Amino acid sequence: MTPADLAERLALHTEEARAAFGSQVEELERAGRIVRNRAGLLLIAARANLLSGQVQGHRDGFGFLIRDDGAQDLVLSEHEMSKVLHGDRVLARITGTDRRGRPEARSSRSSSVAPNKLVGRLLNERGVTIVVPEDQRIQQEILVPPGAALTAEPGQVVVVEILQQPQRYVQPVGRVVEVLGAIDDPGMEIEIAVRKFAVPHEFPPVALEQADALPDGVLPKDFRGRVDLRDVPLVTIDGEDARDFDDAVYCEPITGRRKGWRLIVAIADVSHYVRPADAIDVEAQSRSTSVYFPRRVIPDAAGETVQRPVFPEPQRRPPRHGVRRRDHGQGRDRRLPVLPGGHALARAPDVHRRVGGAVRARLARRAARRRPDAPPAGPVRAVRGAGAGARGARRDRPGDDRDVHRVRSERTDREDLPRVRNDAHKLIEECMLAANVCTADFLARSKQPSLYRVHEGPTPERLANVRTLLKTLGLHLEGGDEPSRPTTRSC
Repeated sequence: MTPADLAERLALHTEEARAAFGSQVEELERAGRIVRNRAGLLLIAARANLLSGQVQGHRDGFGFLIRDDGAQDLVLSEHEMSKVLHGDRVLARITGTDRRGRPEARSSRSSSVAPNKLVGRLLNERGVTIVVPEDQRIQQEILVPPGAALTAEPGQVVVVEILQQPQRYVQPVGRVVEVLGAIDDPGMEIEIAVRKFAVPHEFPPVALEQADALPDGVLPKDFRGRVDLRDVPLVTIDGEDARDFDDAVYCEPITGRRKGWRLIVAIADVSHYVRPADAIDVEAQSRSTSVYFPRRVIPDAAGETVQRPVFPEPQRRPPRHGVRRRDHGQGRDRRLPVLPGGHALARAPDVHRRVGGAVRARLARRAARRRPDAPPAGPVRAVRGAGAGARGARRDRPGDDRDVHRVRSERTDREDLPRVRNDAHKLIEECMLAANVCTADFLARSKQPSLYRVHEGPTPERLANVRTLLKTLGLHLEGGDEPSRPTTRSC
C-alpha cells in the first residue's frame, strides 16, 4: 500500500492523526523496518528479504554491515562501499559469500545517513577542489563545487558538510563550513579528533543564557539545609596546570584520651544550579562525561568542570558538599558522620590555594627538620597525618593501589614529559577516597538506595592467562577462581 492507502485503511481522517501517522512511517523507515519501492508502496523489510544495519568502513576500501538483529556481520565489497559512507544505515540483501567464506551483501538503499559533517584536508587536483576525509574508513573524496570552499587554501584542514550522498558512479558533494587551519598548527590534532569523533565542544546559546542568569554569589536561600564552613581555613592542593578548583580539605588533630584527626572534605555542589530538564541538564545528558585531551578539556555541562565554561567570569562560587571524617590511630574509626543536610557552605574566596609541587617540597623540608617523634602541625601537615592514617588502613583492605604512568604536554616545545605522582597527589587522593568511603557508609547505614561502582574480579579466562604467565616465571597463584591480594606487606 501507499502511505495514503494505509492511512485510509486505518481510518485516520483528522489532520492531527495523519501527521502523527506520517511521523511514525518516517521513523519506521529510518529504523529499517519498512521500505518504499520504486512505485512508492510500503513494504515490510523482513518480507522483502532486506536486512537493516549500520555501515562500518575499513581503511582497505571494503566494509561491513553491522546487522540490527545481532547476527553475523555482512561484508560489503569496495564496489558496494562506493555507494555509502561510513556510519550510514542501509537495507541490504545477502548475495553469497566472499573468498574467505564470509556472507556478502549488496546494499539496497540508505534508510538514514551518517552525520553530515566530516573533517579532512582541502586539495586542488587539476582545477578540481576536493576534501580528503581524515577518517581512513571513508575512502570517497568529497567534491567541493566552485565557490563552496569559503576562504580555505589548498592543504588546510576544513570541516565539510555533505550536500549529496554518493551514488554508484557519482562522488559525494559537499561545501566547506569551517576552516581549522594548517595541518601542522599547534593543537590541530585535537581539533581534528574533536570533530572526527563528533565530540560536542560548543554549548548551545540557551545553556549559556541560563548560566549568565545565575547569581554571582551565594544567596540567602542557599543557606537552608547547609552547615556554614566559611570560618574553616580550607585549602586546595592542585597541580600547576589545574583548570578548576572544586574540592578543598581541612584537618586538625584531636587531642585528649583518643588522639587522631578530624578531616573535612568540601566538594563544589555544582548540581545545586542544575534542575531536571533545564538547558544545562539536557546538555549534560548529551555529553555524559568530560573528554580530556593534552592541553585541553571538553567539559560536560553539569560535572566538576562546569564552572569554567557554563559559569563564566565572574566565577560562580557554588556551595559545597561537606563530608567530615574522624580517624583514630590508623584510620580505623567507624564513626564517619556526614554533615547535616549532606551539604556545607564554603565560598571559594575563603579557600586558600596550594600548588601540589610546592606542598610536596614544603612537606619534604619540614620532614627533614622535624624530629621523628614530633607530631605535624599546621593544616597541610595535619592533612598529611590524616592521609597517612587512611592510607595505612587501606593497605589492610582488598584494593588497588597502582601508580599509573601519565604524561603532560609542554606548550612551548610540544614535548611529552612524564607526570610525576608525588606525595601531594597521593595526599589529596586519600582525602577524596576517605570522603567516598564516608558517604557510602552513611548511605548504607541510612538504608538509602544508591549507585555504587563495583570493581569486578577477573574472568576465568584472564585468570588462566595470568597463571600461565606466572608459571613461566616459576610462580604460582593461590585462591582458585577468586584470588585476593595479600593482607600483609610481604609477598
